[in-house]
Amino acid sequence: MMLILHFVLLQLITENVIGLPCLTNESKEDFDKSRKALTVVQSDIAKVVNTLESSHQQTIKTLESALKKTVLIMENNVKKTTDVLKNNLGTFKSTLNNMGQKINKLDTDFTVLGKDFRKTKWIKYDGHCYYYSTELKDWFTAERKCREIGGYLAKKTVLMKEIIFIQMQSRTITTGSV
Repeated sequence: MMLILHFVLLQLITENVIGLPCLTNESKEDFDKSRKALTVVQSDIAKVVNTLESSHQQTIKTLESALKKTVLIMENNVKKTTDVLKNNLGTFKSTLNNMGQKINKLDTDFTVLGKDFRKTKWIKYDGHCYYYSTELKDWFTAERKCREIGGYLAKKTVLMKEIIFIQMQSRTITTGSV
């Protein structure tokens, strides 16, 4: 049965092949020209693809090289910036530490000065500090003593209300004799 089926199929195929019209010489020439043109197109496409692949690879290599250089430059810049920041931080810490020491000294000085004010006879009034003493001295010695502690001897031009205030605070006041 298979054999008969093969025979029938062979006969049908043969009839179809025999029934095909032959190509004319002109058609054959057109066909050959088309095949040659197609071969040229395929060759050109292959050349373009090779050129593109080569250009692509070269572009990738160029970009990789530029990227590596850029990364190295950036790494160097980050390192330099980090070093500068570390140095500045060290300087800043040192400055702050120095300022802290100075502030502590000022605090200590103010504490001592405050104790001195309380021990001595200093009175603050109307934005000024007044020191009074019960010691009797001549005007020149009293003036020199005032200059030694950074002040000056009160003059007779001191307003009466200030004298009254100071007297009330100290109960006694001594001014240099003029």
